Amino acid sequence: MNTTHPIAELFVTENLIASGIIQVTEELLDAAIDRFALVLEAVPTASGEWALYFVGEPPTRIPLARPSLFRTILARIGSIGAKETGHDVNPYGDHFTITRPTRNGPVHLEVDFQNTTSLQRLRIVRVPSAVTLSTVSPAAV
Repeated sequence: MNTTHPIAELFVTENLIASGIIQVTEELLDAAIDRFALVLEAVPTASGEWALYFVGEPPTRIPLARPSLFRTILARIGSIGAKETGHDVNPYGDHFTITRPTRNGPVHLEVDFQNTTSLQRLRIVRVPSAVTLSTVSPAAV
């Protein structure tokens, strides 16, 4: 178990309680901006408990004291998607793109999540902003 990993630290029960689901969700979105991608998946273990896996460098197994907390975070992600896109988002899983402000301008995040009793997965990928080409008059060249 690697609880020194920054993503793992978010899921320590005391941190979840102290920070709250809304703050932890925002920190996950920030982590996706910083890392360019974030993939988390909750998986049942052989003992019947659940573990959260961060698919990244380094891959990290994060013990989940309460799997319902990750499902709550996924529901919050869906709520953010609905609010920011202005479209209905299926609370059991959906795909959308949101825009987040940063010091260097807006960043687009492509979000894909599943939130069912059998599968809890979150994938956030930072996507390039659309490039706007300016038109230059041939006479100006």
